Amino acid sequence: MLNNKQYFLTTTMETLKSFSDVHILIAEDNIVNQLLMRKIIEKIGMKVVVVSSGIKVLSHLKEEPNKFDLILMDLQMPHMNGLDATKEIVKIYGNNRPKIFAISAGSFND
Repeated sequence: MLNNKQYFLTTTMETLKSFSDVHILIAEDNIVNQLLMRKIIEKIGMKVVVVSSGIKVLSHLKEEPNKFDLILMDLQMPHMNGLDATKEIVKIYGNNRPKIFAISAGSFND
């Protein structure tokens, strides 16, 4: 019989192993944010690709349309922002696209 600590460690390791097949595309133009997100996500075992613009997101999806499970999309990037990139992804791939989560380090005034 496992004690609580052993059970926790066993279930945690099983959960982390299940993340090893998850591929995340991070779209973020800030280098510090890129490094921080990459480190956290890779630490739990997921595969990460980082790009710095919406145009590069579209390029990666065109090259490997079924590779990514999730896109973390910064809203404010140069060349093509996250909102415009998301609209293009929805237009091109419809429901056959990765989940897209909007992220932003910026703040907005009311």
